[in-house]
Amino acid sequence: MTTRFYFGLAILILLLVFVDQVGAQTAISSTATTSIIISELSATSSEPGIWVTISGQNLNQADLLVGDQRVPLANLLYTGALGEEVKYRVQALPAGTYHLKFVGTDGGRSNEIPLVILPVAEVNLPAEPSAEAPGFIVSVGLADAEINSTWAMGTVRDVIWQAPGLTQPLDLLVCHNNTKGCWIVGSNLTNDGQATIVLPTGILTGPSYFLLRQSNNYSTRERSELFEVLPSPLFSGWANLAASLFAWWPR
Repeated sequence: MTTRFYFGLAILILLLVFVDQVGAQTAISSTATTSIIISELSATSSEPGIWVTISGQNLNQADLLVGDQRVPLANLLYTGALGEEVKYRVQALPAGTYHLKFVGTDGGRSNEIPLVILPVAEVNLPAEPSAEAPGFIVSVGLADAEINSTWAMGTVRDVIWQAPGLTQPLDLLVCHNNTKGCWIVGSNLTNDGQATIVLPTGILTGPSYFLLRQSNNYSTRERSELFEVLPSPLFSGWANLAASLFAWWPR
């Protein structure tokens, strides 16, 4: 009887240890944080206002901190569908070396990477673009901007541009003149040409939007005249229907 008692007690202790280990592993798995990694920057130094590309993993699941300051969303473009790329518009901070890192909503933190913010006076800005100086973007705009300076979300417009002699691929962005927020609507386009572009939904309606063309290394850029963003036709149709029903409904 005594032998059986101690044998059963040993089995019970082993079972309790096993259950405890399984529970600990489950707890560790349930609280595991996302692995956020910064691999490189497109530039190690930059002046304020220039877009710098940050490459890595799971960057779309975190906020960017420069030093200890959280970067506003207006200065960020999460362009990588899988979180492998974020464009950061360098803020107007005092010149010096800052460390960039991402902090996830689950508490996960990425590695840090340095970025030198230069004083504007020390930056060699490109010369003003002109038609006589090849290698610059000299114009960009909506094909029929003179007769239609509005663009509805979800609809297409033809965009034309000229960049004589520029061999680098170009990006096309829609930006707001006041908030400085931008949305990439075309990438790696040729120097001279035309493209049919869909205006993305989800941006605010209103005036003061413009098209921005820039080379991939951000050294050359040109903007269009301002235009107004209108609601999508589908949304307007539903709004008109709702207004009609409300006016018809007996009160």
